[in-house]
Amino acid sequence: EHDRFNARLMESEARYRALFENNSVVMLVVDPTTGDIRDANETAACYYGWSRQDLIRKNVTEINMMSPAEVVDSMLRFVSGERRNSQFRHRRADGSIRHVEVFSGSVKIDGHDLLYSIVHDITEKQQAMERLHLLQTAIEAAPSGIVIADALGRIEWINPAFTAITGYDLQAVAGHTSSILKSGRQGPAFY
Repeated sequence: EHDRFNARLMESEARYRALFENNSVVMLVVDPTTGDIRDANETAACYYGWSRQDLIRKNVTEINMMSPAEVVDSMLRFVSGERRNSQFRHRRADGSIRHVEVFSGSVKIDGHDLLYSIVHDITEKQQAMERLHLLQTAIEAAPSGIVIADALGRIEWINPAFTAITGYDLQAVAGHTSSILKSGRQGPAFY
């Protein structure tokens, strides 16, 4: 019975080790009391650009762009369960800065309370959101009235200039077609 238990335990440890080692997402194990990176999978080493041995010798404050005090505060929130994920800026070996979302939680390994962290690069998403914000700002500031309608011509969005020109706000025109503006000065094809 003891031998079977040990065999199952070893099999379980091997299975979870393989999940960590062979995972295609960046995975780190961090000591929340010191910030030392205790373990990293090969995907993490490739992502950050350091060898696995060099990455394991680093402190998370060498990667995270926040101040050391903010990093400690964030880790404490992960440990307490107050926070499960958060967004950060991480530095890689080549000096590039990437926006990441980190999902983290407590795990006990060899009697130590550590944090496991799964890191997702969201740099492109962040850049797209910034471009979208700039585009929205430009459209809202345009001096011409701008209308966004669905495929059937029903109004979904208008900019402030449209309201200034026509006197109609979004609540008044949403769901209507442009015929709501029909003044009689244009032919049916125009509308």
